[in-house]
Amino acid sequence: MKKFGAPRIALLGILCWLTCLGGATGCATRPDTRLLDVSLIDVRQVPSETGAMGEMKLACTLRIDNGSPVSLPFAGSAHEIIINGTRLGQALSEDAIMIPRLGTETLTVHLHLNALRMTQALYRMYQDQNFQYEILSTLYPGSQGMFSGRGWRTQTSGTLNPDQFQLQPMAENLRSLL
Repeated sequence: MKKFGAPRIALLGILCWLTCLGGATGCATRPDTRLLDVSLIDVRQVPSETGAMGEMKLACTLRIDNGSPVSLPFAGSAHEIIINGTRLGQALSEDAIMIPRLGTETLTVHLHLNALRMTQALYRMYQDQNFQYEILSTLYPGSQGMFSGRGWRTQTSGTLNPDQFQLQPMAENLRSLL
């Protein structure tokens, strides 16, 4: 039988301890983010608080699906919204939301855009009636509970049905700017 020296035994002990520590603090405390899905289900123009000529405000309704068997509390979120390859901007929310286990919840976030800079791209989207979207979301867990820490990132793409949206007022505003 081969004898192990004290340095080898100590090194083996440290490696075992690090392996156990990594397993206890890694995947076991946070469900797979592939179980979260964020999709864009509605876009509406709403009045801007500033009333500035060049600013436009959109209310974007998101559906967040939780494929996890655990309810997930979030303290806020950030969503980068891209339509037809044009980055519209980032919608932020500090609203706390609880996504039920194996369930879904909706969240409305507001996106402020520079209408003067985006006029032609937005008007082309409205004329084409083609709305391919991509949404890059970061959901920030609440400070309590076992899911606290860094934000969870998701990326989703899809197609919007333009018949559902109230974009006519936005199109009229854009037409007047052209």
